[in-house]
Amino acid sequence: MDLAGCLGDGDFVPRLVEIVEKRLQGGFWICDLPSRETIWSDGMFALLDVDRTLVAPVLGSVNARVHADDRLSPFELEMILTSGMTIDREMRVITDVGRLRWVSKHV
Repeated sequence: MDLAGCLGDGDFVPRLVEIVEKRLQGGFWICDLPSRETIWSDGMFALLDVDRTLVAPVLGSVNARVHADDRLSPFELEMILTSGMTIDREMRVITDVGRLRWVSKHV
């Protein structure tokens, strides 16, 4: 399933996501907490310079690309996901083509 399928059957929400991603050069992801199934938007794959046919959209895929000095521990990541707490932070990401990007994360 893709992000548009999760957001509803209408055209409005998927179109809005597409516009926001292009304007802000960002991406979105959704995680089903019990199963840990994760879905990335097209913008998320683009943000990380990831080929969607080669990389599975899992939580660890993003954390593995975060600069070592900015990376959350598995415990910290789990606490954020299960507690419902919000997080607003900036971090450096090393993309699959070796580009260093500053990314704002809002969960």
